[in-house]
Amino acid sequence: MYWFLLLVLLILLLFVLRPSLKRRINLNAQPGAADPLREAEVYLAYGRTEQAISLLEEALREHPQRTDIAEKLRSLKSR
Repeated sequence: MYWFLLLVLLILLLFVLRPSLKRRINLNAQPGAADPLREAEVYLAYGRTEQAISLLEEALREHPQRTDIAEKLRSLKSR
């Protein structure tokens, strides 16, 4: 009988905490912020390599920890 009450309490607690977790996640998200790698791929698909390089350079200045951007930039400059 006690395990049932514990289970009900746990479920209720999860429903109470769930909205606050969603708000916390949404606060960290930047709506409208596009991934620079995807944008660069669009430029590359249309043969606009220089614009892709420029976009990735700017993105790397803003996010120097993004090694994926640095690798893509290196590969484009080595073409």
